[in-house]
Amino acid sequence: MKNLITLSVAALFCAIPPHGIAQNEAVFNKVKQDYQDGDKNKNRDAALVFQAGKILVKHRKANQVYAEIPNVSITALTYEMSKHPRVKTAILLSPLALFSPGKKHWFTVQYKNGDISSFVLLQLDKSEYQRVILEAETRTGKKVERVTEN
Repeated sequence: MKNLITLSVAALFCAIPPHGIAQNEAVFNKVKQDYQDGDKNKNRDAALVFQAGKILVKHRKANQVYAEIPNVSITALTYEMSKHPRVKTAILLSPLALFSPGKKHWFTVQYKNGDISSFVLLQLDKSEYQRVILEAETRTGKKVERVTEN
Protein backbone atom coordinates (compact mmCIF):
# COMPACT_ATOMS: atom_id res chain seq x y z
CA MET A 1 0.00 0.00 0.00
CA LYS A 2 2.87 2.39 0.85
CA ASN A 3 4.48 1.70 -2.53
CA LEU A 4 1.22 2.45 -4.33
CA ILE A 5 0.84 5.80 -2.55
CA THR A 6 4.49 6.67 -3.22
CA LEU A 7 4.13 5.83 -6.92
CA SER A 8 0.90 7.84 -7.16
CA VAL A 9 2.51 10.92 -5.59
CA ALA A 10 5.61 10.57 -7.80
CA ALA A 11 3.44 10.27 -10.92
CA LEU A 12 1.51 13.38 -9.92
CA PHE A 13 4.69 15.46 -9.55
CA CYS A 14 6.08 14.18 -12.86
CA ALA A 15 2.87 15.17 -14.64
CA ILE A 16 3.05 18.79 -13.43
CA PRO A 17 5.38 20.94 -15.58
CA PRO A 18 7.83 23.33 -13.82
CA HIS A 19 6.42 26.79 -13.09
CA GLY A 20 6.32 29.06 -16.12
CA ILE A 21 7.39 26.44 -18.68
CA ALA A 22 4.98 24.92 -21.12
CA GLN A 23 4.97 21.15 -21.01
CA ASN A 24 6.08 20.78 -24.62
CA GLU A 25 9.18 22.99 -24.52
CA ALA A 26 12.65 22.93 -22.99
CA VAL A 27 14.36 26.25 -22.24
CA PHE A 28 18.09 26.87 -21.70
CA ASN A 29 18.80 30.44 -20.53
CA LYS A 30 22.59 30.41 -20.10
CA VAL A 31 23.39 30.77 -23.80
CA LYS A 32 25.31 33.35 -25.80
CA GLN A 33 24.68 33.74 -29.51
CA ASP A 34 27.61 34.75 -31.71
CA TYR A 35 26.55 36.79 -34.73
CA GLN A 36 27.95 39.07 -37.43
CA ASP A 37 27.19 42.79 -37.27
CA GLY A 38 28.73 44.34 -40.36
CA ASP A 39 32.45 43.55 -40.14
CA LYS A 40 32.37 42.80 -36.42
CA ASN A 41 31.76 39.56 -34.57
CA LYS A 42 29.50 40.11 -31.57
CA ASN A 43 27.67 38.01 -29.02
CA ARG A 44 24.49 38.51 -27.07
CA ASP A 45 22.74 36.79 -24.19
CA ALA A 46 20.06 34.47 -25.48
CA ALA A 47 17.78 31.58 -24.63
CA LEU A 48 17.71 28.33 -26.58
CA VAL A 49 14.17 26.94 -26.71
CA PHE A 50 13.20 23.53 -28.02
CA GLN A 51 9.51 23.46 -28.97
CA ALA A 52 7.42 20.91 -30.81
CA GLY A 53 8.85 20.79 -34.32
CA LYS A 54 11.24 23.76 -34.05
CA ILE A 55 14.16 25.42 -32.27
CA LEU A 56 14.04 29.07 -31.21
CA VAL A 57 16.93 31.34 -30.32
CA LYS A 58 15.49 34.37 -28.60
CA HIS A 59 16.11 37.17 -26.13
CA ARG A 60 16.28 35.84 -22.58
CA LYS A 61 13.57 38.10 -21.19
CA ALA A 62 11.87 39.96 -24.05
CA ASN A 63 9.79 38.19 -26.66
CA GLN A 64 12.24 38.99 -29.49
CA VAL A 65 13.10 35.92 -31.60
CA TYR A 66 16.55 35.96 -33.24
CA ALA A 67 16.11 32.66 -35.11
CA GLU A 68 13.25 30.20 -35.63
CA ILE A 69 14.42 26.92 -37.14
CA PRO A 70 11.94 24.17 -38.07
CA ASN A 71 13.35 20.70 -37.31
CA VAL A 72 12.77 19.58 -40.91
CA SER A 73 15.10 22.31 -42.23
CA ILE A 74 18.04 21.33 -39.96
CA THR A 75 20.91 19.84 -41.97
CA ALA A 76 23.48 19.33 -39.16
CA LEU A 77 23.97 19.74 -35.42
CA THR A 78 27.53 20.10 -34.09
CA TYR A 79 29.03 20.31 -30.60
CA GLU A 80 32.64 21.36 -29.98
CA MET A 81 34.62 22.11 -26.84
CA SER A 82 37.55 24.49 -27.20
CA LYS A 83 40.27 25.32 -24.73
CA HIS A 84 41.54 28.85 -24.28
CA PRO A 85 44.03 30.54 -21.95
CA ARG A 86 42.50 32.15 -18.87
CA VAL A 87 44.31 35.47 -19.17
CA LYS A 88 41.76 37.61 -17.28
CA THR A 89 41.75 35.21 -14.34
CA ALA A 90 45.56 35.17 -14.34
CA ILE A 91 45.72 38.98 -14.25
CA LEU A 92 43.01 39.42 -11.61
CA LEU A 93 43.58 36.44 -9.31
CA SER A 94 46.62 34.28 -9.90
CA PRO A 95 49.24 33.75 -12.59
CA LEU A 96 48.81 30.01 -12.03
CA ALA A 97 45.52 30.22 -13.95
CA LEU A 98 47.55 30.38 -17.17
CA PHE A 99 48.51 26.73 -16.65
CA SER A 100 44.90 25.50 -16.52
CA PRO A 101 43.04 26.39 -19.71
CA GLY A 102 39.39 27.41 -19.65
CA LYS A 103 36.84 25.58 -21.78
CA LYS A 104 34.08 26.87 -24.01
CA HIS A 105 31.23 24.73 -25.27
CA TRP A 106 29.98 25.53 -28.77
CA PHE A 107 26.76 24.31 -30.42
CA THR A 108 26.05 24.94 -34.10
CA VAL A 109 22.73 24.45 -35.83
CA GLN A 110 23.03 24.37 -39.62
CA TYR A 111 19.82 24.69 -41.61
CA LYS A 112 18.32 25.55 -44.97
CA ASN A 113 15.98 28.46 -45.47
CA GLY A 114 14.65 27.77 -48.96
CA ASP A 115 17.78 27.47 -51.13
CA ILE A 116 19.94 29.43 -48.67
CA SER A 117 22.14 27.58 -46.17
CA SER A 118 22.56 29.27 -42.82
CA PHE A 119 23.68 28.53 -39.27
CA VAL A 120 23.35 29.65 -35.67
CA LEU A 121 26.44 29.53 -33.44
CA LEU A 122 25.81 29.32 -29.70
CA GLN A 123 28.13 29.25 -26.72
CA LEU A 124 26.64 26.97 -24.06
CA ASP A 125 27.15 27.12 -20.33
CA LYS A 126 29.16 24.31 -18.72
CA SER A 127 26.16 23.43 -16.52
CA GLU A 128 23.79 23.01 -19.50
CA TYR A 129 25.72 21.73 -22.52
CA GLN A 130 25.11 18.02 -21.91
CA ARG A 131 21.35 18.54 -21.50
CA VAL A 132 21.27 20.70 -24.65
CA ILE A 133 22.92 17.92 -26.68
CA LEU A 134 20.51 15.32 -25.33
CA GLU A 135 17.49 17.57 -25.93
CA ALA A 136 18.62 18.40 -29.48
CA GLU A 137 19.00 14.74 -30.40
CA THR A 138 15.69 13.81 -28.79
CA ARG A 139 13.65 16.68 -30.25
CA THR A 140 15.09 16.76 -33.78
CA GLY A 141 15.78 13.05 -34.30
CA LYS A 142 19.22 14.01 -35.64
CA LYS A 143 22.57 12.95 -34.19
CA VAL A 144 24.77 15.74 -32.78
CA GLU A 145 28.26 15.49 -34.28
CA ARG A 146 30.88 15.88 -31.56
CA VAL A 147 34.11 17.50 -32.70
CA THR A 148 37.08 16.80 -30.44
CA GLU A 149 40.50 18.42 -30.23
CA ASN A 150 43.62 16.28 -30.47
